[in-house]
Amino acid sequence: MNNNNNHKKLSTQSRERGHFATKNQEIFRELREIKNEVKEVKKLLVANSLRRLIDNYDKITHAKQRKLEKE
Repeated sequence: MNNNNNHKKLSTQSRERGHFATKNQEIFRELREIKNEVKEVKKLLVANSLRRLIDNYDKITHAKQRKLEKE
């Protein structure tokens, strides 16, 4: 009888480990997806910042050219 209870406990523990392993895999997959999304957002932010820098540089350059032409 005791041997049968031990077998049931081991069987239950094995199923629980499998369940936790599956849950952990799902969590890691979701974390990888989030990480990839964060990378994409960072890329967009960098590109947007670079566009703003270029626009500002162009505005400054044009303003200086106009000033030089007036002089």
